[in-house]
Amino acid sequence: MAVGYGEIYGGFFWLRSRPIRQPAVGIRVLAAAVLMAVVVFAVSNVGFLVTGSTATGTHGLYYIRTLVDFAGLPLLAIYHRQLQDNELRQELSAMDNTLHRQYEQYKASRENIRLLNRRYHDLKVQIAAIRAEQDPGRQAQYLDELESGLARFEAENKTGNPVLLMPLQQG
Repeated sequence: MAVGYGEIYGGFFWLRSRPIRQPAVGIRVLAAAVLMAVVVFAVSNVGFLVTGSTATGTHGLYYIRTLVDFAGLPLLAIYHRQLQDNELRQELSAMDNTLHRQYEQYKASRENIRLLNRRYHDLKVQIAAIRAEQDPGRQAQYLDELESGLARFEAENKTGNPVLLMPLQQG
């Protein structure tokens, strides 16, 4: 008997030591669980309504009632597991959406870095061309055009958001 009780308590201890994720219980979930419990209880007690039935006898009636009541426990456990699975699926979907948005932001950032590198290269070529110009008047005109282009680019990129003003690093 001590070994049997030790196994039972050991099994319960093992079940309780595992982390249990409790699903969010709302009115609908609670109503469904209560309805299942009431139906199992009603089915287990239906034998008491039939009077004069000698097919199972008194002891047989209690055995069937106990069996139906114990069959209701796995039903509730399966329902609980199904709620946990639904919650995990929703969490997985939310994480998948978050990762997809992060990947899209990463691709947009890489494209912006590529465009900035191209403009930087073009700017270096223009500066080299300006330095090579011998005429000081044309050189000043080119510098003025370059400054106006940079001012237009600067006006397009001022957002007021300090996060967007952080320097981009090529990865």
